[in-house]
Amino acid sequence: MQFPIVPMAPVSSSEIPLGAEWGYQIKWDGVRIIAHLNDDTVTLYSRNGLVKNATYPELARRLAERSGAMVLDGEVIVFDSVKQRPSFPLVLQRERFRQSKRIEGAAHTHYITYVLFDLLEQDGCDLRNLPYQERYNRLKSLFPARSEWLFVTDLYLDGFSLWQWVESHSWEGMVSKRLTAPYREGKHHKDWLKKKTKQLFEVSIVGLTFKEGQLLSSLIMRMDGQYIGRVSGGLNELLKLRLVKLSKHSVSPFSPLPSDLKNVKLEWLANPFSAIVSGQEISDYGLLRHPQIVKLELE
Repeated sequence: MQFPIVPMAPVSSSEIPLGAEWGYQIKWDGVRIIAHLNDDTVTLYSRNGLVKNATYPELARRLAERSGAMVLDGEVIVFDSVKQRPSFPLVLQRERFRQSKRIEGAAHTHYITYVLFDLLEQDGCDLRNLPYQERYNRLKSLFPARSEWLFVTDLYLDGFSLWQWVESHSWEGMVSKRLTAPYREGKHHKDWLKKKTKQLFEVSIVGLTFKEGQLLSSLIMRMDGQYIGRVSGGLNELLKLRLVKLSKHSVSPFSPLPSDLKNVKLEWLANPFSAIVSGQEISDYGLLRHPQIVKLELE
């Protein structure tokens, strides 16, 4: 195989495909990583082809302990023990710690797990043209046991039951995979389909943004100490009038100031308050997609 490659990506779908040719897996809320193992040499690639060994050094070290040559496809996750599900904001902190050269401290704070779901090459043999079921079976035979740092995700045959579990536990979503399909780079296929839940997020409202004329525009959100964007959906005029009367101060809770808040008229709250917002997911840039206010916990 020539590296880097474009990973096969699931295509959004509102329906769950049915039939014996389909298998179903949990959609893990993590960072896509392709791992190239060649005896004691390991290279970790992001979905954009960037080398990530320095970001996840403990994963590279542990994979290097395995003998043989192979190419693995999966996601690095951080499990939130309080919420009992993977947390993308926590794994995103690892990406940001790398930029600030605090990676070793982050490794001890947020333990990562590599969740595998595909095997692309083994001992020099390109497996991408094999049916997914066969690639998955080979992967399971290579990694039969589960550990805290690595395991192979389960493959289910009952899609509706899995979807009900995902929804009831507020996980990110589900991926349906055609068991006879080869590995196709990118999204030019109809063989991997993803269906996402509408998730709820507990956030802190730390500031307000304004349009011209001092009209309240949106609320600035923070979660797990990180900026995750602005929300305006769900605001009404009565709420706006109440919010603009809250006490303000001039100190930003973010350092540096997020790029999309620069050149924006804003005010920081002296006493941030909690809120529940709905949204699809946290993007790779750390922003909550399509946020909507569910509840503001104002005194």
